Amino acid sequence: IKAVRKKYDQPTLKEEWVTNGASRKMVRAIFQANKQSIRQDWGLWSSLQTITAPKINGGRGYKVHPDQKLAQKIWDIADQLSQHPGPLNDALFQLEILLQTVFDALREYNQLKRSSALVDYNDMVQGAMQILSQHQWLQEVKQRFDCIIIDEFQDTNPMQFALLWSLKQAGIATLIVGDVKQSIMGFQGADRRLFAQLMANYPQNTSELSNNWRSSAGLMQYINKVGKALYGKDYTKLQPQANIHSKLKPVVFIDFPTESWGADSRSKNKPYSFKDDGPYVVCQYLQKILNSKKKISDRHSGKKRAIRADDIAILANSHSNLDEYAQVLAEFGLKSQRQSKGFFDSEVIKILLAALAYIANQNDKHAALYLTLLMNAKFDFEDWLKGYLSQAKPRQLNLPLAASLSELAWQIADKALADQVE
Repeated sequence: IKAVRKKYDQPTLKEEWVTNGASRKMVRAIFQANKQSIRQDWGLWSSLQTITAPKINGGRGYKVHPDQKLAQKIWDIADQLSQHPGPLNDALFQLEILLQTVFDALREYNQLKRSSALVDYNDMVQGAMQILSQHQWLQEVKQRFDCIIIDEFQDTNPMQFALLWSLKQAGIATLIVGDVKQSIMGFQGADRRLFAQLMANYPQNTSELSNNWRSSAGLMQYINKVGKALYGKDYTKLQPQANIHSKLKPVVFIDFPTESWGADSRSKNKPYSFKDDGPYVVCQYLQKILNSKKKISDRHSGKKRAIRADDIAILANSHSNLDEYAQVLAEFGLKSQRQSKGFFDSEVIKILLAALAYIANQNDKHAALYLTLLMNAKFDFEDWLKGYLSQAKPRQLNLPLAASLSELAWQIADKALADQVE
């Protein structure tokens, strides 16, 4: 890596080696790598593993690159990741900490609930089951309710099902609405098999909905075809009832020929991968749509206007895929907005809080280091730490960002709080 970086800067290496998403990631990883990341960042290793790279290895009209051997040396080492004890040891260590932390947190959580006389949602369900197991309380509920309606039943977990079943056994009429195909709450214990088995046991009391009030006729035609192909006789065709009219095609397919496209960069003899290069193809198509100025109906006013970027949503199966799309959209000059994991988890807020913490207390070395790591991907923590520990006490941080913030703290020290924030 040092040899490559000594010979090339990042723009030049990108021009020399990059032909697809995998080679683009490799070049990016080469210039992100430092001693600390090589020892700890196994994702970085993965980005440096063997890929299909015509500009490096030759092929598709390219000759073998003069520095192919440098790339091959990086690949040969990175390909040994599966034999490296680091990832496994890290995973086992982190798993042990995670499980112990969960056990400790649950124990503390339950103790705090008891001491504060509080209950959470699971306590409510479990408590209701205990109460309704007593005949007199079950009869009281039966006298108060003629019918119970339950929506989204496919997301019922076993404890909830047991509670609802006790009401059914008591003779309370129950109307259930749900769709097994829409089960999404498995993370909280939902089991769609409960609903499926219930319908199988009571076919005489089951009826399928056959109308759709949300989608255009063209889109429903496509959905019905896909539904039939996926679920066969278990799929009920839906009739579009919404009065939606549009000149846009309801569905557009972007073809990725299997002879040249693989699932990812590890696919053999495939110059392109859907994972790495797919976002570029999709974003090119989105840019084409936006440049076309096609007319759509504004969802608020109902009037026709040119399509805008904020009319388009990208759905993906993971946050990392959405991160990749956001990065590619930025390369195309298109702004994107995506939901982060939380306000305080967003990078800009982390930077802001670390900066404010150091301004408030220049003895907060952790804040200064954290801020430097967030804002400087090339910061070599190991080299810095050796230099820091080699100093005689009192030691100096020698961090440019910290020095700048110290100067700012001095300038605003005598100002009112509101003026300091401003």
